[in-house]
Amino acid sequence: AAWDWLIEHYKEHCEEFILDQCKIEDRDSTELIVPFSLWPAQAQALEQIRTHKHTIILKARQLGLTWLALAYAVWIMIKRPGAQVIALSRTESEAKELVRRVGVLLANMPEIARPTKWEGATFALTALSASIAMDDATSNFIAFPSAAQAARSFTANLLILDEWAFQQYAREIWTAAYPTINRPTGGQVIGLSTICQNTLFTDIWQGDNDFAKIFIPWYADPRRTEAWRAETERQMGPAIKWEYPATVEDAFSSPEGKFFPELDASIHLTTIRPQGTLRRYVSIDYGLDALAALYYEVDIYGNTTIYKEVYKSGLIVSDAARAVMDGYGRDRPDAVFAPPDLWNRNRDTGRSTAEIFAEAGCPLVKTS
Repeated sequence: AAWDWLIEHYKEHCEEFILDQCKIEDRDSTELIVPFSLWPAQAQALEQIRTHKHTIILKARQLGLTWLALAYAVWIMIKRPGAQVIALSRTESEAKELVRRVGVLLANMPEIARPTKWEGATFALTALSASIAMDDATSNFIAFPSAAQAARSFTANLLILDEWAFQQYAREIWTAAYPTINRPTGGQVIGLSTICQNTLFTDIWQGDNDFAKIFIPWYADPRRTEAWRAETERQMGPAIKWEYPATVEDAFSSPEGKFFPELDASIHLTTIRPQGTLRRYVSIDYGLDALAALYYEVDIYGNTTIYKEVYKSGLIVSDAARAVMDGYGRDRPDAVFAPPDLWNRNRDTGRSTAEIFAEAGCPLVKTS
C-alpha cells in the first residue's frame, strides 16, 4: 500500500521524484553516489522538458544534463507502465554508458524498484537496455549507437538524442527516428549537445520550429567561479568559448579569421607540434604589395600542422621574398609553394615575381 501511494504521488510530481528518489554519480564528491540535488538551471530545464513535446538543449560541458534526461526517462517509465524510451548516442560504448547510468539510478531507489521480486517494481539490465516491470506491464529503455536507420522499427514515448550535434548520420537518424514519437496524443523528443556548427542540431536550434530551446551556460554549476573560468581559459585558449560558453553567441562564435565553415576548433586547432621525421613547407600568395604565408609541417602519415603565419602589406617583391625567408627560423623548408600567376611576366620589366623571389634566395614551386 505504501509503494502504491508513492507511485501515484510521484506520477504527478516529476521534480519531487527526482529530488527524493534519484541518485547520481559525482566523481568530485567524497561519496561517489549522491542525491540529485537540482541546480536552478537544471530545475528550469526540467520544467521545460516536462511541458514541451520537443526540447533542444544547447549546453556547456559537464552540467549534468544527460543525468537529468535519464532521470526524466525513468520517471516516464514509472509514470506510464509499458512505456518505451529510445536513446541515441554517438558510439556503442556511449550508448552502453547511458544504460549504465540508468542502472545507477534504478539501483539507488529501493523504495521504488529493486532487482529481485518484491511488492514493488523490479528492474533488469542488459548492455544496451533497461526494463522496469510493474502493474503487469514492462517499460523499456533501449539505447542505440548512431546509425542511419537506428530506431526505425520502434514506437517510443520518449526519444533522447545525446550529444546530438556530434552524431554521425544525424539527419538520416532524425528522418528514421522522429516518426517513432510523432503521434498526435503523445511522444516527446529531448535533444541535447554541446556545440558543433553546421549540423542538424544547429539547424534546428537556429530554425523556425516548435522546439523549446534551452541554453545552459558554464556557470550553471554553482561550484564554478570566475577564478575557475580564468584558469580554464588559460589552459584551453579560444576553445573555451565553444566548450564552456557563457552565451549562445559564444557557442556560435568562430575562431578569429575563420572563413571555411568546415573548420571545427575541437578537431582542427591544437597547441601540440608534431614529432618524428617531418617535412616543412611554406605556401604563399602575393599581389598588390601584400604577402600571405603559411608555414607547416607534415609527418610521415600525412598529418599537417600549420605552426606559423605571416601577413604583411606594403612590400615590394624583393621585400616580400625576404619576409618569407625571415620566417624560416633555423629550419629551411623543403619547398615554398606559390600560385601560377606569380610566373606571369610584368609587361614593364619583363620579369616575373617568381624570378625576383629566386634571385633573392627564395625559389618558388608552382602549384596546379
